[in-house]
Amino acid sequence: MRIAYLTDVEGQWAKLESFAANNPHVSLDSAGRLQVASGARFVFGGDAVDRGAAARRIVAALLDVKRRQPDQVVLLAGNRDINKMRLVTELAGLPPPRTPTDVQRGPRAALLRWIFDNTMGARQAFRHRADELTSVGSAADDEAVAASYLADLSPTGELTEYLCACQLGYREADTLFVHGGV
Repeated sequence: MRIAYLTDVEGQWAKLESFAANNPHVSLDSAGRLQVASGARFVFGGDAVDRGAAARRIVAALLDVKRRQPDQVVLLAGNRDINKMRLVTELAGLPPPRTPTDVQRGPRAALLRWIFDNTMGARQAFRHRADELTSVGSAADDEAVAASYLADLSPTGELTEYLCACQLGYREADTLFVHGGV
């Protein structure tokens, strides 16, 4: 079994394109869909989101290839993917303990920006999401950005579906794949 391994794309479509360019095992077709060659396995090592304006596009592409080629695709959950689950609770009135009072009482988008900046190490994530929403012709005001994260994390949301398709580790023969360290 040939393994093609990619990790930490972090919302940057160019990283995925570069990986797939001239790759004999994983490619992008003319429609931008990932394809895994016969006899190969694609292991995505996690961190699909945060540092680029294509996070939703990348999550969708990973889910699509997993649905079409389930036995050839392994998705590992990364810390940047998993930590988004907190947002449902934190934006619903239970923000992190050290959140300033004025931020807690302010608009939901201000709280989301504060969370990204101060607890997730994702200072540009809010702006990247706004850019991504704009690129697909969706509303990209502050409330729309916050709502898009919550939609992605709803029980039927795409990030929820992605996380459900992920695993924490994968072993192929003598090789163990994980996102972080063991």
